Amino acid sequence: MEKEKKGWIRISPWWMTTVLGLLFVGVGLLVDGIIEERLSTLIVGGIILFWLIFWFPRCFRQVGSTESPAQAVLVRGGTPQEVLQTGYNVVWWPVDRLVIYSTKQYLLNFKVAEVYSKRDEASGQATALMEVDVDLYFAWPRGDELLESFSRAPTPTGDLGEDVGVYTDFFAPTIGDAVRNIMATHTHTECRQDKAKIEDEIKAYLFDEEGNPFKEAHIPQGQLDLAITRIKFTQAMEQAFSAPEVGQRTGEGIAAEESRALRGLIGAFKAEGIGRIVAGIFAFFLHRDSKRPGGKGKGKGKGLEEEL
Repeated sequence: MEKEKKGWIRISPWWMTTVLGLLFVGVGLLVDGIIEERLSTLIVGGIILFWLIFWFPRCFRQVGSTESPAQAVLVRGGTPQEVLQTGYNVVWWPVDRLVIYSTKQYLLNFKVAEVYSKRDEASGQATALMEVDVDLYFAWPRGDELLESFSRAPTPTGDLGEDVGVYTDFFAPTIGDAVRNIMATHTHTECRQDKAKIEDEIKAYLFDEEGNPFKEAHIPQGQLDLAITRIKFTQAMEQAFSAPEVGQRTGEGIAAEESRALRGLIGAFKAEGIGRIVAGIFAFFLHRDSKRPGGKGKGKGKGLEEEL
């Protein structure tokens, strides 16, 4: 049977009967004590009405809102009873309490240290030490399955169940094991270039592994996603990776500088009335001579530009 109650305001008939009964008895005793001038009756009636005024507002609990929907597990005497949806609910305070779960996706951040890549003899790639940052997205199930989650996972805190600190500690060992085991099957080149593939393998590992907390907590597999946001290698490895890129950027910069110098020489010759083709030939040889050790072409070119 689906133990999920919906509606903006939900009031138990038994609760309403109790309230009306206490109100009737309290008012009756108070009036009777005034008419009969019996102090004891007056005191009892006053105590009932005072307790009713004190108790009544504490029985109203709001679960989420239209802007921030949520659901809650109604716990009575330490035992989960049913799942309540967004809206106002009346509970039997202080026997009942509500544990609120946000219906939005949670985001958890993990930093996994001491991760090693696979050694590949064929390509000559050695084992690399890494530190991996992982973002985990998940949402709690709805309906009866949330009752199972309540019994098997830490309960959230906060008015909207938004506090994720308890979840980070709860899932951290599993995330760490998954990242280390999966990335140990890939070379460091694959770890850098095939993050999407590795993310899918980690997600599959989280649900295939026996006794993992995600399955135990009844978190739907379709509501879980994972992203590797950063892979940090040792400083020596980072420098080795960036060396070819730095060399390429340096070469591109030198080529651009030489192109600008050549265009400047051509423009200078053309300003002297020399034709475009001839100016290009002169500029080419002048620029080539300027690059030779002890060449004077560069000085001539500079002098020509200054005269212009």
